[in-house]
Amino acid sequence: MEKEKMVRRLLIISLLIFAASFFLPAYRARNATYPGWFCAYFCFVWPLEERFTEWQSVYYSAFNLSNLFMIFVPVSLLVRRERHVSVFLRIVQVMLVFHVISWLFFERIENGDILVGYYVWLFSMVLTLLVLQFGTLGAQRNSAERIAHPPSLLRSYGAARGSGGRKE
Repeated sequence: MEKEKMVRRLLIISLLIFAASFFLPAYRARNATYPGWFCAYFCFVWPLEERFTEWQSVYYSAFNLSNLFMIFVPVSLLVRRERHVSVFLRIVQVMLVFHVISWLFFERIENGDILVGYYVWLFSMVLTLLVLQFGTLGAQRNSAERIAHPPSLLRSYGAARGSGGRKE
C-alpha cells in the first residue's frame, strides 16, 4: 500500500513538473526567448507549413506525441482501476523519451540555445518513465518469481475446468 502512495505521488509530481515546464523559457534563437508552450505550439503548427521537409515535419510532429503520452499515461494510471501498464506503452514511452533527448543533438545544428524549460520538460518525462518501469501500480510478479514459479498452461486449463490439473 505504501508503494502505491509513493508511485501516485511521483506521478503527480511528474505531471506538475511537466506543466511547469510550459511556462519556463525553453529556447532562445535570434535574440528571442520562447517559453515551453510556444515550443509546443511551434511543433504543432509549423510542420504543416510547406517550407519543412518531410523528415522535419515528422520529427517535430513527434514532439506532440511525447506531450500527449506524457499526459495520457500518468493520468490513466491515476484514474483507472487496473494500474498495469502494457509493455507496448512502456516501449513507446522509452522511444519518445529518446526522441526528446535527440533534440539536444539536433539543436546544435540550428544555432539556438536550449534553456531550463527544456531540461525541466525532459526531467518530467524521465521521471515518469522511471516510475513506469520500476514502480508501476499493480505490476505483475517480478522476474524472479516468474522463473521460480512459471505459469503452466496445463495447470491453468485444469483449474479452469475445476479438476486442478489432474487427470480424471
